[in-house]
Amino acid sequence: MLINLLIIIGLIALFVYVATRYMNSLDEEDNDFVEEERELDIAYFEEETKNFFANKLKERYDDLNLSRDELKKKNRQKAQLRTDLKNARYGDFEAKRRIKNYIKDLLGQAKYDLEENIDEVLPLTKPDRLKRVNDKFEITLYLYMQKYGKDGFDKMAEELDIKRSFIDPVTGDSRQALTKDMMDTAYDLILRGESSLGKVSFSFNDKLEILAQKIFEHIYSSGPVDMLREVGIDEIDAGVSGIPEGSIQRGIMENEIQLGDLPYSYESIWIVYQGVNIQLECLSFETQDELIRVCNNIYRYNASHVLNQEDAFILNTMIDGSRLLVCRPPFSDSYCFFLRKFDSAPGVHPRELIKEENAAFVTCLMRWFIKGRRNTVITGDQGTGKSTFLKGVVRYIESFFNIRLQEMQFELNLRRAYPNRNIVTFQETTGVSAQEGLNIQKKTNGAVNIVGEVATAIQTSHVVQSSKVASLFALWSHHGKTAVDTVNAMADNLLQIGLYKEKIDAVRAMANVINIDCHLVNVRGHRYVERITEIIPTENR
Repeated sequence: MLINLLIIIGLIALFVYVATRYMNSLDEEDNDFVEEERELDIAYFEEETKNFFANKLKERYDDLNLSRDELKKKNRQKAQLRTDLKNARYGDFEAKRRIKNYIKDLLGQAKYDLEENIDEVLPLTKPDRLKRVNDKFEITLYLYMQKYGKDGFDKMAEELDIKRSFIDPVTGDSRQALTKDMMDTAYDLILRGESSLGKVSFSFNDKLEILAQKIFEHIYSSGPVDMLREVGIDEIDAGVSGIPEGSIQRGIMENEIQLGDLPYSYESIWIVYQGVNIQLECLSFETQDELIRVCNNIYRYNASHVLNQEDAFILNTMIDGSRLLVCRPPFSDSYCFFLRKFDSAPGVHPRELIKEENAAFVTCLMRWFIKGRRNTVITGDQGTGKSTFLKGVVRYIESFFNIRLQEMQFELNLRRAYPNRNIVTFQETTGVSAQEGLNIQKKTNGAVNIVGEVATAIQTSHVVQSSKVASLFALWSHHGKTAVDTVNAMADNLLQIGLYKEKIDAVRAMANVINIDCHLVNVRGHRYVERITEIIPTENR
């Protein structure tokens, strides 16, 4: 009886073993078949890259018989990789460089034989076979940056004339855009050697770099705007035009317009370059899911909360100092973000910013207003260069005066422009209010106070406080259109928070605070100082 039971158990075990081996062999054959049949394209290498990094992070070194120092080194490398994968999407360019080096090492493995077949994956010299919308723009930008370095985008923008206006043949409107047709023409000229790049030839390293960039941006970074974050532009807006996917059914007629011809919001990318709004029609997120992926990840560096339906917008500062606003439905009609860069003009002298007739007179006035310790507001609409101009005139503040800033978000980045000056910036946090920050400033040996952009009532109260107490004078920016508008708007702010009950008293207070209003304008990218107004309070009612 016992012998029969043992025989039965043995047979069952043998059957299980044989069946398992058989199933594994089928799986291996299927995998081999898939491996053999699958086309080598960018999507394939994206999957390979994901698996590569996943395996890297899962590696265990306990069984490798390593010395203690070697084990510590391996663990440090894994920790660094995990940090780099997180920070690369936030604008950490060193982390991005290291991740791309990993990707290039992976692509260089012999099993892919890319030296022989990379042209099948990325046919750079055969534009008709480039499959992705963004390919030609990204390849062109790479070539210009290879030849001209940090000035590559400026040279590319000049040759493609992206700031010029043209009449839209459909709507009849004047607009600035880099269209797909314009990009096609420019790319053909480059391949024919008829651009400033001269005769172009792609080395294997060039091809590997371009392929690694495309893989990196689609998996770990901000998609088609990733390369734009490294060039000297003022702002990147995404998801801000076109119809949101799902809001209207495309392919139907509405008011005699074929909706199938309208772009989706995920196909919209705009930039502000030298004060001009330009639509990059040759760039696209390609799918709604990709736009949502970027919106859900780009803001996460030290974020105060997670973007969701209840908290449907978030204002944050990127690791490179850029200001980022991300919005999503139901607060906004589509997923979108606005990335304001502050490194396109890091510390330009006012003489370089103002080159019109009488420019010397303007810069001389601003120099002596600041040396004369006048409370000065820089006014103008968005895109007029208020922050850049304010940053430039800071150089007129005596070098022995300590500077203290209060901002909603770190934007001016004065330490980068003036690394040898005594400058400290404070911003409001969930634990420290702006008022508390202003109170703390009085204990920091500050002489000059800068409030940044005044856009709220409480910030106006900060201007009043800092210009009259514990500061020699104050500087700030505001969106006022005229000197009267500026005084009235800030007076209304004082009424709003209850500092004054009568409008006349609030106006008199602001007229005593504001000494100089320097107003900037932007006319189709032409930015200049329109007027400088001295404000003198009177007792007349």
